[in-house]
Amino acid sequence: MYLALFLMPWVLMYALSTTAMNHRPFFRALHDGQPAVWETEKEMPYAPTFSDGVESWMVAEQILSDLGIEGLHNVQGRLEDHIIITRNNPLAIRRITFTLG
Repeated sequence: MYLALFLMPWVLMYALSTTAMNHRPFFRALHDGQPAVWETEKEMPYAPTFSDGVESWMVAEQILSDLGIEGLHNVQGRLEDHIIITRNNPLAIRRITFTLG
């Protein structure tokens, strides 16, 4: 009995998350079937100086540091084209697009 009481929150969480995954069309219909729309907060020029052979994750950390929003983030893309930095935050997720040049 005590084992069942201990495991109940995990079983309930698993059931709820699985329900959301198995009934995806229902939950998409709640949001008109459209993905989230990003709003442009502001655009600004940024002229960094990076050394040769720098990785995109290093550039992302420098950009977030310069913006004053360091923390958990994800980087996608190649530095030659553009990189997209997704800054994870419980209150507001931000996406920064950096294009070299």
